[in-house]
Amino acid sequence: CPKSLSCAVPSSTSSDCGHEGPGGRFDNPSEMWRGAAALMSHRHQWVQQAASRVIGHYLAANGQDMALAAAAAAEADVGVAVAEEGPVRLEQVVRACVMVLEQGTGGGAVEIDPGLAEQTVKNLTFASVVLLQTAPSVQQHSEKKPDEDEDEDEDG
Repeated sequence: CPKSLSCAVPSSTSSDCGHEGPGGRFDNPSEMWRGAAALMSHRHQWVQQAASRVIGHYLAANGQDMALAAAAAAEADVGVAVAEEGPVRLEQVVRACVMVLEQGTGGGAVEIDPGLAEQTVKNLTFASVVLLQTAPSVQQHSEKKPDEDEDEDEDG
């Protein structure tokens, strides 16, 4: 097979045939997922829809593990961001989904493709539920502050 058919980007220094994309090398599965997450913010809706479908597939395959990691991080009181070391971050998914849905509002509103809207809502629902269930509540934050004050009073 000629090299020009097997490589998208010619490489002058290596015979390695990695394909480059927005997230880096696509021969690394993590980079493919990162690239799809980045493409959710693309200006064309058909690209957003394809990226949303890929992210939806990732969430379907890895969502339970992501939710368990987020819950474990919340239990350990280290925060969900620490648990999100994978290629797709739930907060990034939520922000991208909101951005897609905001295209249909305001002065410069455009009609959102029904397939894009449906997949975006699915992704947003999953990511939001996990983040809300694992986020520390306001009550937990207010309970910690008096404990910290008591500790300081005992030391002083």
